Amino acid sequence: MLAQAALCYSDSALARRIAFSRDWPALGSLLYERGRAFRTLGELTRSPADLDSALAYFHACLDYRGPNRPWVFAQTHEELALLHLARARLESGAPRHGVLLVQARADVDTALRVLAPSGLAPAASAALRSLDAELLTELALAGRQPALLDSAQARLTESSGAFPATTLPRNAALGWVRQAMLARARLELLGDAAQLEVATEALDRAGTLSEAASDSLLLTRIRLERRAPAPEPPSPPGRTGRHDHS
Repeated sequence: MLAQAALCYSDSALARRIAFSRDWPALGSLLYERGRAFRTLGELTRSPADLDSALAYFHACLDYRGPNRPWVFAQTHEELALLHLARARLESGAPRHGVLLVQARADVDTALRVLAPSGLAPAASAALRSLDAELLTELALAGRQPALLDSAQARLTESSGAFPATTLPRNAALGWVRQAMLARARLELLGDAAQLEVATEALDRAGTLSEAASDSLLLTRIRLERRAPAPEPPSPPGRTGRHDHS
């Protein structure tokens, strides 16, 4: 697994940490990449221990990746948002589920505020808005708030133009995965049966882009999305979904 291989490489680098002591940008990058590897592994294996390790490394790297370096600051907070999202999914239905999703959105907002005056390429901010669409979709499902789905769609629409499939295939594919998630949420919350086909087509587009880029991590995510059971649309008013035999 690529995430495990990344951990092995970072183990070797961490063993030589003293060599980075006078090169604080390199040390910050080492801690960040180690956190990223643990976050990916924890997300794929649903391991709370790996996600806890990721959080520790991200917190450790924050001193080296501050707002005076907008790009790496935004990267770190994007990873923190993804980490909070992964932890929220492990606690689906628990009281902390919504709290973690709100924290993830706060990390996205923090990154966007620092990027806004930086003059960096629009794709940097667009990636965060695309992630925010996923967070809004999760919040809509958690709180049964279909109005949030319109906000999620607005974020995806804002970000989609920044990711040409030829030059940024991973970002473009992620956008299609999130479009599929949004469509499935519309089916579940609004009962729009046509959204199931929308979701299938979006995953097909994402799969084509990921295969062309040989992106095994994203292909794994797409396979998991395909295997997820179709959401149940809401029952019509006055119906409980059960037959009354009395």
